[in-house]
Amino acid sequence: MNTNWNFIEKGRKLLVLGSIAAAVLTGCGGGGGGGGGNTVATSSATITPYKGSFSSGTVILKDANGNPVTLVSGGIINASGVAAVAYNANVTYPLLVEVTGGYFNEVTGATETATAPLRGIIVSANAIAANSTVPVTIVTEIAVADLQNRLGTFSSSHPITTTTAVAALNTAGTALGIPASTVPVFDPATHKTSDANTLRLAALAVVANNQAGTTLLDKAKVLADSMVKLGANAPTSVIGQTEYDNALVTVTSGASSMMAAGTSAPTSPAISTTGYDALYATYTPTQVAMVWDQAQATWDNVNWQ
Repeated sequence: MNTNWNFIEKGRKLLVLGSIAAAVLTGCGGGGGGGGGNTVATSSATITPYKGSFSSGTVILKDANGNPVTLVSGGIINASGVAAVAYNANVTYPLLVEVTGGYFNEVTGATETATAPLRGIIVSANAIAANSTVPVTIVTEIAVADLQNRLGTFSSSHPITTTTAVAALNTAGTALGIPASTVPVFDPATHKTSDANTLRLAALAVVANNQAGTTLLDKAKVLADSMVKLGANAPTSVIGQTEYDNALVTVTSGASSMMAAGTSAPTSPAISTTGYDALYATYTPTQVAMVWDQAQATWDNVNWQ
């Protein structure tokens, strides 16, 4: 009787040990054939470039130090003029977004190919979690040009911070009367829009046409570079109000109109008469607190509340 009981008890222990071993193997990705392994957390975004609407092209990301960010998936602009991207969530924000490809030229009505990138910014992990749509426009290009003008080459010794990125985006939006957060809305087939700020962005491209450069995007980047080097001078030193008003008329009337049927032409934004550096300073907090960012395992500056 005791012998039988010992035999049963030994068998029970072997079954328990076997179950534990199987569980360990499963947790470690073992057990054959299933692939398994640890899952890497990813973040995703929808990139909406506009100079005017893009019809093809690619998107690349770089971290705050200027290092390339490997995409897990996506990065190709689709027929709707947008691109989905997914990347490792453990990146150093802010992220630079660079877009190249074919876009609609608001001046000629033809498609041009951008070789120099149109750039935007993903400010933080929290920002992308709150709104996964990231605009890349002339306004965001001006913000990136502003950061480059202030920091030089983006690197570990001259990194972009959340504070400087937010200041640059807000300054560019205020200077032009078009928020940097504006997500362009357009018909990718007709290039027309009923969105007021998208029409204003199109007018800004027409304004840029009198700058030096081969393509309209080249000219827009020259305009951006000129604006951010104003220092104490107002943005009106580069973009005249009458010039902008006339450009808005161009894109909302006549044969070249980009305005959708049934849409009323928007009012023209007022180009800021405040010095560019003074505008930037209004968005740079004088008091900051250091907080630990668990997702990035680093310390971040935040506005002291």
